[in-house]
Amino acid sequence: MEKAISLLATCTLLSACTITHDLLYLGLGFNSYENTPVILTHYAMEMPLAETPPMLIAGAADQSMSERNGGGAGNSLLSPPKDVGRDGQWQVSAQWIELMTNKAYRATLNVPIKDIHIEHGGYVFTPIFGPNGLMMIGSDKVGLDESYRRNIVAVCGERVPSADAEWKDKQGILPGIDIILPKIPKPADYTDCRIPALTKNK
Repeated sequence: MEKAISLLATCTLLSACTITHDLLYLGLGFNSYENTPVILTHYAMEMPLAETPPMLIAGAADQSMSERNGGGAGNSLLSPPKDVGRDGQWQVSAQWIELMTNKAYRATLNVPIKDIHIEHGGYVFTPIFGPNGLMMIGSDKVGLDESYRRNIVAVCGERVPSADAEWKDKQGILPGIDIILPKIPKPADYTDCRIPALTKNK
């Protein structure tokens, strides 16, 4: 079900690409709401938005912590991006297509570095995609207790109609689509992007 961006491909989208052992690492993963699997087509941190190999992201980040930790795609250990503007934030940009609606969205988030959870010497960093263009950065504590859930910043992405695409019939390109399609709950019946309550690290 998962198709991960390779370490090399992901690294090219970060401003610091050398894996080192004397710095904190970035634990980068991706996740989605249960009813909103997406195809990630562009991604960047502290750099201009860039095209990536298409990646299927199908998780359950809106469900229990066990489901939230068990889904998604693209888990990689990387060097953290440099704080280019020295403003204490990482700028994260993405463009994606909702698998069930064929609608494309684009969003940019400024993530306060101080709010990102650090676990075992590394930043816990999870871009999460939800219905109607929701993009959120999760940074959970490790464990299954619901109090460990941390969503630190979120935004409603803008529509990119020119990038709309039908992916459900491209199962040979992205293996796993045929497996998840029968299991996906009905998409959200609302049309606005609803940002959940955010809980920053304490």
